[in-house]
Amino acid sequence: GFVLFIFAIAAVFFKRRLQKKGLISRSLNLSLLLVRFPPIQTPQELNLQQIRERIAMMETLYANLSSMKEGFWSEFLFGKPSFSLELTVPSVGEELHFYVAVPRRRAVAVEKIIQGVFPNAHVEAVKDYNIFHPDGPALASRVVLHENAYSPVRTYAKLESDPLGALTNVFTKLAAEGEGAAFQIVARPAEKKWVSYIKKRAKERYQGKKPHDDPLIKVLRTVVDVTEMAKTQEPEKRIQEESKKLTPLEEEIVKGLEAKISKPLFEANIRLVASARTEERAAAILRSLESAFSQFSDPTSNRFSPAELKGRARDKAIFDFSFRNFDPRSAMILNT
Repeated sequence: GFVLFIFAIAAVFFKRRLQKKGLISRSLNLSLLLVRFPPIQTPQELNLQQIRERIAMMETLYANLSSMKEGFWSEFLFGKPSFSLELTVPSVGEELHFYVAVPRRRAVAVEKIIQGVFPNAHVEAVKDYNIFHPDGPALASRVVLHENAYSPVRTYAKLESDPLGALTNVFTKLAAEGEGAAFQIVARPAEKKWVSYIKKRAKERYQGKKPHDDPLIKVLRTVVDVTEMAKTQEPEKRIQEESKKLTPLEEEIVKGLEAKISKPLFEANIRLVASARTEERAAAILRSLESAFSQFSDPTSNRFSPAELKGRARDKAIFDFSFRNFDPRSAMILNT
């Protein structure tokens, strides 16, 4: 028994070291594509429907990325392959850039897809950029979902303005030299279990049941087990009393969950990074980026919750940002 215990610990330790090396290897095997779009009408000249149609066009790209796979052992050790979407202004220059980082073997296919969806876009493989001030601090925030990792937020289909406007406004206010910032999404196709899990939650809501983690339900079930009354129907009736008919608000929650699983799901990390000459200025840039996520809040379902990282957590976030590493511990479930 003791030998098996030592062997298990060694196996876990070995797997973690292997995973760390594998993630770095994956990162170095990414191809960074710079996507340039021709000048278009300003959001003020586009009506809301046109803005939504432009955003929806990206779903073709996401659908392709959702099918990324690797060999069995590679996915067993390192998980499914990830990709990165980035909006950034480097520390030198004022132009806002949009990047897509994908495994090198899929770069040509992704480039063709982007140009197929946006015929006037120019896509080219480039070297990495730098947002960091050579002598100034760098700050980072991690964005997660507040209520749970899967309930939907408000999407562009429900917003009354261009959702990217709040983000791009922050970038346009950066100094031409010495200030840089980035908004990064690192994602990978979600495990199939998430579709089943969210579908189950939607069904429970539809049936008027409260989530299994409801404290009162837990207490009632504990009482049932302790008193050995499971054979009678009375305890079940007591539990069912906590259920209720759906209100219009709860119906919307069910519809939101069903809509979420109707499109490809991704496990995603969202990182915000800012750098400037002083910590005060870098913090101001970071706060502005964080505030852009408030528009996606849905009081009946979920919202994004940005949080600035400190100490080692910040160092790790900046390391993961630089290498475009996927961190399953801070992942949330998003769809296209």
